[in-house]
Amino acid sequence: MGAVPINLHRPIPDGFVIKQVRVISKASGWYTQLILQCDLCVPNIILQGLSIDIYMGLEKFLALSNGKLVKRPPFILNFEF
Repeated sequence: MGAVPINLHRPIPDGFVIKQVRVISKASGWYTQLILQCDLCVPNIILQGLSIDIYMGLEKFLALSNGKLVKRPPFILNFEF
C-alpha cells in the first residue's frame, strides 16, 4: 500500500500505543481509524445515595424505576395525528 498522508485531528496522548489501524473507503474519500491502548488504573468508585433509572415514554413523560410516573410538562407540544 505504501505511505499514506494523514490529517491527525489531535495528537496521540503520551503513554498510548497504536494497536490497530482500520482503513475505510467511503464515497467522500479514504479514512483511517486508530485503535489505541493505554495501561490505566481506574479507581473503584464508592456509590453514595440512591440511584434510579429514568425512562421517557409517550403516555407518561417519565417512568422511574421506583414506580413513580411523571406527567408531561405543559411546555412540551402534543402532536396528534
